[in-house]
Amino acid sequence: MLRQPPLPALTSVRFFAALIVVLFHFGGPSLGWAPEALRHIVGAGYTGVSLFFVLSGFILAYVYHGRSVHNGRFWWARFARVYPLFVFALLIAFPGFLRGFLAGDFPAQTPLLSPLLLHAWDPRSACAWNCPGWSLSVEAFFYLTFPFLLVLLRDRARRSLIAVALGAWLVMLLPPLAYVFTQVGGASATPETPSVILEVLKYNPLLHLPEFVLGVASGILFVRGVRLPRPGVTPWV
Repeated sequence: MLRQPPLPALTSVRFFAALIVVLFHFGGPSLGWAPEALRHIVGAGYTGVSLFFVLSGFILAYVYHGRSVHNGRFWWARFARVYPLFVFALLIAFPGFLRGFLAGDFPAQTPLLSPLLLHAWDPRSACAWNCPGWSLSVEAFFYLTFPFLLVLLRDRARRSLIAVALGAWLVMLLPPLAYVFTQVGGASATPETPSVILEVLKYNPLLHLPEFVLGVASGILFVRGVRLPRPGVTPWV
């Protein structure tokens, strides 16, 4: 099968998504001079991770649509691409983690879950050892599901795929909206001392799966030539 041509526009999107995540984590104190609107954007920089999850599904669907996906080969390729760097980051963060672990700050299961890329499933372990690595734990779950999602979605009719994409978008909004409107965490839940439920909302792979499904469905639609309608143009549905 012919390989799909590269999509240079996605490089820019990924750059800005990565930039806003970095600024969210490290740029806050240095942006006191910035306009309020910019500080608000940086304050919502965590949304860049969700954008990466959507892009991950989109790119995988774009690359593998029309190709036979051998599950073992696909999983090994993904593993070989991300796991060595993940382990390297764990080693760098190990001294700080060990101090906290010996002090009782982290759960006993964290040393087992993190190397296995399972730590995002445990809200107290997700950010314990190497916090940015929680997203790779979520991606590992996505990679596990992708061959099955591709088989399930790639032969669907256009309207069905659009319905899947819209449904995934709505489903991904429900948990955070429910949290906000019911104030599940209570007054004591803050970004500094979040409740367990808030940590589940932030890290649990199942709750991020709709973002990946949205990307996969959108990638298949893109390969089929579907584009967002421009103003004044008849919609493609």
